[in-house]
Amino acid sequence: MPSDVGVARRPCLYFTRLTVSEEGAYFPADAHARTQLISESRDIPAVAELLDGYRDILDVDLFDELSSFKSSRADKRAFETGIYAAAAYCFERSSGVSPTCLAFYSSGVAPALLFSGVVSPSTYLRELLPFHDRNRECYAASACKVRLAQVRLEGDRDEDVETFIAETIRKHAFERRVYLKDRRGLHTTLIGGEEKPVLLVREAVCERFPSVLRRGAVLRLNEASAHLPFYDTEPLLQILDGVRFSPPRFTLIGVAGERVPAGCGDQEILRKLVIEAAFGLLDTGRALRVAREGADELVIVGSRRGAYLLRRPNTDAFGSFSFAFAEAAPDAATARSRKRSTALESD
Repeated sequence: MPSDVGVARRPCLYFTRLTVSEEGAYFPADAHARTQLISESRDIPAVAELLDGYRDILDVDLFDELSSFKSSRADKRAFETGIYAAAAYCFERSSGVSPTCLAFYSSGVAPALLFSGVVSPSTYLRELLPFHDRNRECYAASACKVRLAQVRLEGDRDEDVETFIAETIRKHAFERRVYLKDRRGLHTTLIGGEEKPVLLVREAVCERFPSVLRRGAVLRLNEASAHLPFYDTEPLLQILDGVRFSPPRFTLIGVAGERVPAGCGDQEILRKLVIEAAFGLLDTGRALRVAREGADELVIVGSRRGAYLLRRPNTDAFGSFSFAFAEAAPDAATARSRKRSTALESD
């Protein structure tokens, strides 16, 4: 049984971004949780299909990789995608409850698509994974051309920081240089873009709202320009040509709050959901509000690091959340490290 969650009446499963590149370990990092996941999910037919797909196409035993971390593949997010999906299947069977909807953040879209049945393991590994891999290469390369930064600007709950940010961007004609990368509520927004304009916007916001400065508003240099329009995405779209998406088993909530109902077979809608999760600006606050309309509990599939942004008071549509697989709380040193390492809050 999932160890940190009771049976929810109407749960929304939320897939965090993939964090193996930052953690240097797969979710779940806790050895007991890994053993539990492996032992309880192997006989689930959908998980067996998942394992067969990874074995046939990538020549990897997914659960052996979860335990050993020995694959020579440099980017291990493809493996963690399968692990997230297996964890969701395990939660579904162990809890006896099917989620009312699925939501996700950035790279969390891939396991959500697998679990919902929008793509099969074969379709993901042969057709969708090349799209995600190439996208990551492109946005990483773009950061070598433009010095990028981001900063979370968080004020008090009754302050409209977001509107002031938008006005400041317009005032200085920064529309193509600074972006509202993730709207998490009127009082909290993650902005990103060229370093100097981002710094100027940060200074203006901190001067106007002392509460933002009090919370740190730490400027972080980006190693990549994910979810920022600093690279050409048109060639990437061709990779998706010919991909056939299946109707989802559950309602899907996109990264900006788009709602795709269960059973939707519209290829354009499903394709756009995938594209926005890879390229689009984020609105986590709206996504959670939309999810809350049909769910009464948020259950996390993913790591504590990935769930960090949900702990902020600006994304409290659900008030609290649980983990499908609870991991042991990190020690003090690890917790401090995780708290500092937020530069890639969206990958």
